[in-house]
Formats: sequence, structure tokens, C-alpha cells
Amino acid sequence: MERFFVLFIFVMVLNSESVARRSVIMFSSELGDKIQVLVEGKLINKKPKSIVKINSLAGPKEFQVNVYDEAGFLQNEHCEVLHIKSDFKSHYMLSCNEEGYLDFRRIKEKRQYSVLDNRPELLYHRRRISSIVKKGIHLQPLQAILEEKSRFERS
Repeated sequence: MERFFVLFIFVMVLNSESVARRSVIMFSSELGDKIQVLVEGKLINKKPKSIVKINSLAGPKEFQVNVYDEAGFLQNEHCEVLHIKSDFKSHYMLSCNEEGYLDFRRIKEKRQYSVLDNRPELLYHRRRISSIVKKGIHLQPLQAILEEKSRFERS
């Protein structure tokens, strides 16, 4: 029973890590038509645009894209379930396939790096080293101390 509980906690931690990461999905039309996107029945953009950018959580989601012509009338619509990877920026193009039906084509998928992934010291060292006055003692910045030390070593 104890092993099952440890395994359950481990799976929950892994699942929460993958769900907590955000991903970006971009939709555009091959011909530059105006599109409107619905994610699981929720309207994302009221005014149709040529490129729609969505910030979303990872996982399988149902996307419906409505294509409008220049006059603003509904020309076509396409609905498909796409699996969104966490921490990725995906660009999908809406294009016609050989049979003449609309289809999503993934153009590019690029991993998104957080500032904290590249520079983890920002997470832990939140204060910058600067002049601090504490109990009447003036502490110099670290850079000034190092410069004085190097001048002293040279002489």
C-alpha cells in the first residue's frame, strides 16, 4: 500500500509539472483569410483575424476554426482535436488538402525557454548587490570591493 501511495504521489507531481507549463498556439490561413478560433467551444477572438495567437495549457484540445471571406460571411469551418505539447510554441496553417477539405498543417514547433530556465539565479538571488546602509555601517557594492582588492594585489 505504501508503494502505491508513493507511486501515486510521483505520478501526480509529474502530471502537475506538465500541466502547469504554458504553451503558445498560432493559427493562420494559407490564403490569408480572416479566421475565428474556438477552443473546446469557447470563442477566443470575437473579431476575425488573419493570425490568431493563443496561450493555453498542454494536452489534447478541440479546436474549431471558422474561415470568413472579405465581406465577413462564414465561408468554411474546420474542427479537429490537436495534442498540444507543454512549453512549446506551435504554428498551424489552415490549408486545403487533395480532396478539397480544410486541414491543419503544423508548420513549425519551437521549444519555449523561460527566463528562469536560462538564468536560474534570478529565482534564488532576487536582490541585486548594491550599497546597503545597515545599522550605520555603509557597505560598498561587491564590484567596488573587487576593484579595490585587485588594485591592492597589483601594488
